[in-house]
Amino acid sequence: MGGWVQGDWKWGDLGVRYGAELELTVLLNRFVQGLPADLPLTEGPDATKWRLEDSGSYSVASCFNEIRKLSFPFGPVNRFDFIYSLIWKVDVPLKVKAFGWRCFKYKIPTRNALLIRGIPLSSSNLVCVLCDESNESVPHLLLDWRIAEAVWFNMSLWIGMNLVKANDIMESFWNWNYFCFKKVRKDKEGCIWLAIVWTLWLNRNDIIFNNSICNVNDLVWSCKMLVWRWSFVGKTSNSPCNFYEFCKSPLYYLS
Repeated sequence: MGGWVQGDWKWGDLGVRYGAELELTVLLNRFVQGLPADLPLTEGPDATKWRLEDSGSYSVASCFNEIRKLSFPFGPVNRFDFIYSLIWKVDVPLKVKAFGWRCFKYKIPTRNALLIRGIPLSSSNLVCVLCDESNESVPHLLLDWRIAEAVWFNMSLWIGMNLVKANDIMESFWNWNYFCFKKVRKDKEGCIWLAIVWTLWLNRNDIIFNNSICNVNDLVWSCKMLVWRWSFVGKTSNSPCNFYEFCKSPLYYLS
């Protein structure tokens, strides 16, 4: 842009074509008048500095954060948004945590989700394969389906929880996580909830691809087995209890 040359300030041409010096001078004078009065002037060429970083160097993160300040929010903050971080702290296999997170985002490949993604499905193919009554969505498949309700009820009895009907999948996770808080070891609060949704999803796939049958008792036992396998006692070679002892007092052995 310019710099001090032998005690005088000399502007560069700024890429302006020859013959536009007068116009350029007027614009530059307006620019100088707009500068703060206490702006320090030093000899030498100008240098660029990124004001959003103390180092003066540009970073994508600082630029992104500044742009976010200028954007309008899409809506009020969801009261369960903090759950997104909780799901990753649960001590279960990574693929199960990822599945739970995808449930929150409604990103598991239910028939409704496939239609939204542009996969052509007839209206008859949208119906839940498990009940033939409602469209297959995440809330229906994991919460509202009558077999799913029976599994949730039996698992709540297992740990002595007073089951409250959740309005959506995130509220369901929070209800179970809150109940288990301080009753089980840290990072095990969401273990039971994830075991239930994982079992229900595997059962759905087994029915579709292997023509298997669905039984509430089998699903409940499968959930309990997963909880035991994912618990501390299930990982050690010298477990303080076997599976059936664990089933009698799950919170005791998880605590």
